[in-house]
Amino acid sequence: SSTPMELSNVEAASPAGSVVWRQPIPCSCGASTSRGGSSSQRPRAPASAAQLSKRTPTIVASPGRVDDAEVHVPILTASQLNGSNPSSSGGENPDSVLIDAEMQKLLDQALSLASMAKGQTDVEVATARFAAEMSAALRLRRGQPAPKRPALLTQIARAARSAIDFVLSTIISLYAMVARPLLFYFVGCVVYGALEGWSAIDTIYFLTVTSTTVGYGDFFPETVPGKLFTCVYALVGITVVLAALEPFVSFLKGDWRDKLLDLFGCGAKVDTDDLTLTPDEVNKLINYNRRYALALIGPCAVLLSGMTLHYSYIREAPRSPDALSVWMNEWVSTNLGAEAASYLVALHLDFAGMVDSFYWSVVTMTTIGYGDITPSSMAAKVLATVYLPLAVIALADAVSDVQMIGLRRSIRETDFGKLADECLLRDAVRDDPMIPNEEPVLSEAEFLIDQLTANEIVDSAAVQAIRRQFRYITRNGNFERDEDRALSARLVYEELRLRNSLGKDLSPGATEMDLDEHGKFKWRSFEEWKAGSWQLRVGAAGQEKLKSLVKSKGKSHVTGMKTVVGKMAGRRAH
Repeated sequence: SSTPMELSNVEAASPAGSVVWRQPIPCSCGASTSRGGSSSQRPRAPASAAQLSKRTPTIVASPGRVDDAEVHVPILTASQLNGSNPSSSGGENPDSVLIDAEMQKLLDQALSLASMAKGQTDVEVATARFAAEMSAALRLRRGQPAPKRPALLTQIARAARSAIDFVLSTIISLYAMVARPLLFYFVGCVVYGALEGWSAIDTIYFLTVTSTTVGYGDFFPETVPGKLFTCVYALVGITVVLAALEPFVSFLKGDWRDKLLDLFGCGAKVDTDDLTLTPDEVNKLINYNRRYALALIGPCAVLLSGMTLHYSYIREAPRSPDALSVWMNEWVSTNLGAEAASYLVALHLDFAGMVDSFYWSVVTMTTIGYGDITPSSMAAKVLATVYLPLAVIALADAVSDVQMIGLRRSIRETDFGKLADECLLRDAVRDDPMIPNEEPVLSEAEFLIDQLTANEIVDSAAVQAIRRQFRYITRNGNFERDEDRALSARLVYEELRLRNSLGKDLSPGATEMDLDEHGKFKWRSFEEWKAGSWQLRVGAAGQEKLKSLVKSKGKSHVTGMKTVVGKMAGRRAH
């Protein structure tokens, strides 16, 4: 966009604390329109794809929820932002907002991002990012002088400090990830070295084979103390070694799989989060072959690395050509010519060894571990120590993903319209089978719980435990029925006050924002707590949610927007 967007016609905060920015954002997904009024005063119905293509989001800032194209975030009233009152405004509208250069830059960026949007999701992400950034900028600017450009030495010092903090945080994260496995292997080396006389390499190899439950059988304790120690230490190793592979599992589920499939043209990625689509429309859009390929591409890559490991370090080179290689050479000579056969012979390929490599990799990944092929050299044992946990966890995770894909497909393709009466019948006899409810009402949350339990995604005992916890945290509300229970900000405020008065701990966020230096609850009323603590925490939570949303959606043009909070961190207002 070449026209700067001005924050005009800003309405004062409503009783609910909302401020509406009326200026529309033009975008490629529809015409530019302007909509005013608080979202709490306009009933909204779910929009269809055709309706969304004709609408443009209006930036809205208010407490509440993210609904369709309007983003709701907490913000102070315009008169509070200006630090003035109507009598001192010099005849101007007291609710007008003065825009500095940084805010104008944000407004221009919001227009540019929205104009690049390819669909409604892109518009919502761009709008949400702008609304949260502008809200944070306005809050942090209240009563603060204009920021001065720091000196060069100050900038260098800040950059150095940031680099040091990054290095230290990385080191701490790596230490937290490998501390337990290192301790596990160190203790094992000491004990097995004393009891069995094994070297460190042999002990680490044995512990890895044991912890992954592969159990080749080429190494085993022979002394009675060694056997007793293994009975206990094997259980410890299973939890410690496999739990340390969480970063590897995250890598296997990374975006590189989608990029690789896109490179080979294996169908388009489908976003099934749009609830305006009908089940039939979703089923037509989803390419399940692509989803199964995404689940299996990781273990296939690990399988190839295992075959390479075996062929290069574990395989014993044959002294004479094996029968498979002789047959392959004859077939190539007959069908492709003597020149191709000579070239194949010059490569010195061991086709029987390739079969053994595939065989060893599969037997290892499935934790069968026959023990007929095992690493013997030091280099092979070191590489096998790295490969075994990766192979086992990659296959186990892939099997879990394949099962979940099948379960989701079964749920999507189930005709719940046909089973609507069955669902309601289960709800009618849920509370008391002796006195069934002849007029049951099944809410969306109850339907969700019913299907999670029916498909054995969660067990009924866990559901009852969660419902009991919800009844407890909403016990201070006046609800006639359990169906009416809802956790609100006021109930949270009452719960925090009560817990503090009883000497019970609060959450880390509440401890930081709601307690004074003596550990006492510092807010005297709900309104004071809401304005001084809750709205700030909601804004911070919105920032974190936006970061994760942008990361998950992979919108590179949205992540390009610089954050005001990061630039103004030194002037943070509490």
